[in-house]
Amino acid sequence: MGTENDEKRVHRRVQYDVEDGIIANFLLSNGDVFAALIRNLSAGGISLYVAQDQSEKINTGDRLVLQQIIGTTHLDVVHNINTQVEWIKSVGDEGYVGVGCHYEDVTTEVESQLVKFVDAERMERGQYGS
Repeated sequence: MGTENDEKRVHRRVQYDVEDGIIANFLLSNGDVFAALIRNLSAGGISLYVAQDQSEKINTGDRLVLQQIIGTTHLDVVHNINTQVEWIKSVGDEGYVGVGCHYEDVTTEVESQLVKFVDAERMERGQYGS
């Protein structure tokens, strides 16, 4: 069920809802650990639901290390991936703001595994058009 926006993107992405409870753990530059729910995931980046009371911990341009993703299977490849915060904005979900990050310096192997994971998740969740 691709959208016009999906067609303009380099990488396909899998969408998640807050209720799915898929969590990304990050290491902040000051050494603190930061957790957020995943909105969507692709081989090029990750979009998050960040609790409003936690959103002051990060700013556009910050570099974060994606340590792991919890709540999915077959995604062990995601650990210690450098990311950069591209945007922070309202997402219409009460109590959350959206945060978009792109990956930096991802190996071809990791990118390939992310593409396979996203394709499998999209198929399982019915996120492909007929």
